[in-house]
Amino acid sequence: MAILGRALARHLSSIRGLYSVELPDSLSAEMLELVGSANSVASKRALLVTDDPGLSSSVESTAWRDILRWRTTDDRIFVWARGIRQPDTSFISVVRPFISTRFPGADGGECTLELLVRTCVEEFSYQRSKQPIGEVFEAFHRTALWVAKVLRYMFERLGSTPRVHWSDRFLEHWSEFWSQSTQH
Repeated sequence: MAILGRALARHLSSIRGLYSVELPDSLSAEMLELVGSANSVASKRALLVTDDPGLSSSVESTAWRDILRWRTTDDRIFVWARGIRQPDTSFISVVRPFISTRFPGADGGECTLELLVRTCVEEFSYQRSKQPIGEVFEAFHRTALWVAKVLRYMFERLGSTPRVHWSDRFLEHWSEFWSQSTQH
């Protein structure tokens, strides 16, 4: 189950504005879940930006060449794989990055590590038909935040390669952490 994608969709659906989310290409299931979940709340709110016909057929999408056409509304979420392409400056000037190329650090977008953890823990609770309140929730949240900080520290220390930024590996492992948690 794509907890990360659902968590991001739930959070972004609760706020208004033009946002972009960049995730590693390996997290295509999370991207599809984010777009699908956000659009289940408000039709065409989220778009997958891709030139891949295989991905674009399963959720609401737009090609890179058509991305500027969609930024005219004041309430949309754009989702794409990192490193494949980047939008031009006229797009960047109006669309705020929620998760960007250097998440969770400087210029990494509006989503902080703490916000990412909270949204994932809340989504995990919702998936279990529990309300994200109380001492048990807060203890789980603190533990998940500790795990996220350890992962961030570990991947940051390991560094980046010429092709992969350390934060991509962090997000991949964070997604896997939640996927494994939902199987038990």
